[in-house]
Amino acid sequence: MTFVLPAQGRWTVDDMAILPAGFRYELTDGTVELRDRAPLASLAGVAVMGALKVDCPPALRVVPRAPLLPAPPTVTVLGEAGPVLVADVAQPEWTFIDLHTRIRLLAALGVPRYWVVEPMGWHELALTVFGTPDEEGYVLEASARGVFTTDVPYPVTLDLPAMATRWPAVREFDRWS
Repeated sequence: MTFVLPAQGRWTVDDMAILPAGFRYELTDGTVELRDRAPLASLAGVAVMGALKVDCPPALRVVPRAPLLPAPPTVTVLGEAGPVLVADVAQPEWTFIDLHTRIRLLAALGVPRYWVVEPMGWHELALTVFGTPDEEGYVLEASARGVFTTDVPYPVTLDLPAMATRWPAVREFDRWS
């Protein structure tokens, strides 16, 4: 199953079911209003977490902000033996050395896959997939700006353009609040 963000327009309660516990929203006349206005990077993190939760096998758990690093990663998929995938949304204040440090630390922890999602302005997301950790960090396995599908650690599809098309509507909504 592919996670698809709601069409241009309002979110419904069913759309919110994939979000983490504690995410604040209010139901008004059958539509959902978000109470926590997140920065763009956080919206991407919620979308990635939702995509990972859709077909997550029962033996794995998708959790936000797992305390693996001093600055916890955006989303972690945990198995019985530990993390099987870590996904980060690059923050605007990150530098190359910040990312390089994270790559080395996660590889040293033995995390087999690391995804970096980077907001490219208001209309695009880029995904970089790292895998096969070695002594230097990770090997670059893939990059995408369109629809990305993988079977590792389980079948997942990220529709990056669909995720990014929601942001202009969020920006427009935020302007009036």
